[in-house]
Amino acid sequence: MSDFPADQAAVVRIERSGDGRWDLTLLGASGVAIGHGVHVFDRAEDDGVDELAAAQDFVGGYGWRFEGDAVQQDGADAFWAPLIRT
Repeated sequence: MSDFPADQAAVVRIERSGDGRWDLTLLGASGVAIGHGVHVFDRAEDDGVDELAAAQDFVGGYGWRFEGDAVQQDGADAFWAPLIRT
């Protein structure tokens, strides 16, 4: 993945991958994954907001951000949001 610089990022994908775990993927304009992170949380505290905050922190590490109202649902347990360079 090092062949794809973070400045090619287009969206972040947030997807539940199991109980208490969200996968966070930074996708380039071509659809290729260029960064990956994991948000692990206590199931009892699953409020639908923590994963968005974790995704903001994750993409912020690459110099990106997204607007909360731009998040789009993509299935039962998956979301994506277009990125904005910070």
